[in-house]
Parts: sequence; structure tokens; C-alpha cells
Amino acid sequence: MYTTQFYTLMVRHLGLCRLLKCVPAKYDANLKKIVPIDNPRDIKIFRIQCIISLVYTTAMFLNLCVGPLTIPKKFQGVSFFGIYFLLLFCKWNYHLDIAPIQVLNSFVQFEKGLVKGHETFKVSTQSQLMVYFMEILHYSVMAFAAGVFCLLLLDPCFPPFLLSMSRQCEIIRWTNFGPEILILVFETWMAAQAMYSGSMWAFYILFVGISCILNYLQILNSKMTHAKNLVEHKLCIRTYRQVHILEKMFNGFLMARISPVVVTVIPAIQIIAQYVSVTMHDQIAMPGFLIFPLFMVDGFTNDVLVFTLASWINSRSKELLEKYGGNMRHMAGGKGRTYLRKEMRSLNCLKLKFGSNFIDRGTPLIIQNFCLAQTMQLIMIRSSR
Repeated sequence: MYTTQFYTLMVRHLGLCRLLKCVPAKYDANLKKIVPIDNPRDIKIFRIQCIISLVYTTAMFLNLCVGPLTIPKKFQGVSFFGIYFLLLFCKWNYHLDIAPIQVLNSFVQFEKGLVKGHETFKVSTQSQLMVYFMEILHYSVMAFAAGVFCLLLLDPCFPPFLLSMSRQCEIIRWTNFGPEILILVFETWMAAQAMYSGSMWAFYILFVGISCILNYLQILNSKMTHAKNLVEHKLCIRTYRQVHILEKMFNGFLMARISPVVVTVIPAIQIIAQYVSVTMHDQIAMPGFLIFPLFMVDGFTNDVLVFTLASWINSRSKELLEKYGGNMRHMAGGKGRTYLRKEMRSLNCLKLKFGSNFIDRGTPLIIQNFCLAQTMQLIMIRSSR
């Protein structure tokens, strides 16, 4: 549940974002909810960060396309470019859209009424795993900026970062203070603010939202099972519709900014990481090569864990409606039963959408099959030359 398991984690993450001024939202301790920032200076700083991130990511792309990089170096760089592009897409909010704030507050407000009478609700295994997963992600975000700093200390020419654009990067020495020191500090700052701002909504709306909706369906299933009279059944149907409205808000925000890049960019990074791990292990020096097995495992974990949980939203809501409809056949006849059956027929299954499609049970397998097939095609094309 958001209020009992994830809210503290979210407020902690948001507090770090506020230190970097990279998210146009803050936690109001008096109202106990997330509110938009209202300080003109903070708004200006956030918008400047958005523009800097856009220019920085564009420079990465141009470096990969027309820069003085070899093919192995370009493969090294494209994975990092994919990460920064994904984070930029998730972060971008130049016009200060309050949709993500509304979604988060709606989850919290809805739970206040839902959990009444279910204070002793048993936490599901999937929720416990998501809590552990979020803790791991929290420290991974912290480690990313430190990792970029250390990586550039060891190899200033590592693509697609700014120093790799210079043909003099190989002679850089960190013993003397110069422009390269300032670039190193800038790269570390960019990594920190990009990771914290880009992951804020992906983690605490997409990942946590999926887990919370599954919890709501679990509580609703308990209520529907124990409903005995017309009033209780009406309350169950009303609650399901409230969950459906929440799902519409959830999808409305995700489809505009997060779902498209998560579904496309992360599998693309996994494909590249698999290809490089198999074919270029003897061309890329350590420790640069180690990032590719890491990206491969991260991409696989994301695709399997997140998409599998997302597919459960559709399958479990479908099972819930079928079970509830079957229970109604055993109710006593009369106007109440006729009314409830009509109401039941008006209910639809929940879906996590991306574009015109939605995630079902087969989506995780389809994505992994696609990643493996594309990797094999790239390997075969390379071996035929």
C-alpha cells in the first residue's frame, strides 16, 4: 500500500530531488501531500535544468553519430545515451504539468477510504518484493553518479561523455587543475540530477503504482467475497469503479511520458548489451566492458519484473469480475439481483496501456523473445561479414 509501505520512500527521494532542485514538486508537511513548487527562483532553476539536459543529450547523440569514435566505442556510448534519453523523457516538464502530483495524491486519498476495516491487511509477497526492489533502486541511483565520476577518472575518453569529443582526452591528467576538472564535476552533477529527476515518476508512479493497484484488487476481492446484502454489493461496485478511475489517471500520465520510452528504450538497451557482451568482449577494455553485462541484467530484470506485475493488473481484474459475476448467480432473485447484474456488465477489466495496446500475460515473454531474436540477427549479420 502506498501510505504504509512506499510513501516514506517517496518523500525521501523527493527530498533529495529538492536539494538538486530537479523536480517541480515538494512535500508539504502541514498538508501531508505533494504540492507544486511556487518559488519563482526554483521554477527558473528547474526549467534551466530541463534545457541543459536537452542540450546535453543532443550533444551525446551528435557525438555518437558524427564524433571521432570507433564502432566499439559507439556501442559503449549508445547504452549510456539510451539511459540519459530515457531519463530526459521521464523528467521533461518545462510547462510544470501537475499530472504526476495529482496521480500520487489520488493514490493516497483513495487509500484512506479503502483500508477502513482492513487495517490488518496482510502484505502480499509481491508488495514486499517491490519494497526491496525500491530500496535497491534508491541506492542504485546514488551509485550511478558516483559510478560516472569514477569511470571518467579511470577513462576520460569513455563515450559518449563530453571529454570523449576531444581528440586530446587520452593525455588528460587529473594532477593539475584545468577545464577537464570542471567538466568532470559537470558530468557528475548531470548524472545525479538526471537520475533523481528522471527516476522520481518512473519509480513512484509506474513501479509503485502497479503494486498498489494489485493491492487494491486484493482488498476488493476480500470485500466482494464477504458482501451479503445489496448495500454491500453496491459499495463493492462503487469501489471497483473508483479503482478504474484511478487506473485511467494512472494510464493518462504514463502513456504521455513514461510508458512509451520504458517499453522501447529499455529493451533496446538490453539488445545492445547482449550483442556487445557476446561479440565485443575482446575489443573493449576493462572496466568499461563490465557495464554491458550489468545493463543486460538490469534490462532483463526490469522487463520480467515490471511487465509481469503490470500484466497481473489485467489478469487479476478479469478473474475478479468473473468470480464476482459467478457469485451473483447464487443470490436470491428480485430487483436487487437484476440491478447488480446490469451494474456488473458495465464493469471493464483494468489495463496498463502503452499507445493503443496494453500489457497482458504474454507481453513479458514477447519482449524477451524480441530481444533475443534481434540480438541473434545482429550477431549473424556481423559474422557474415
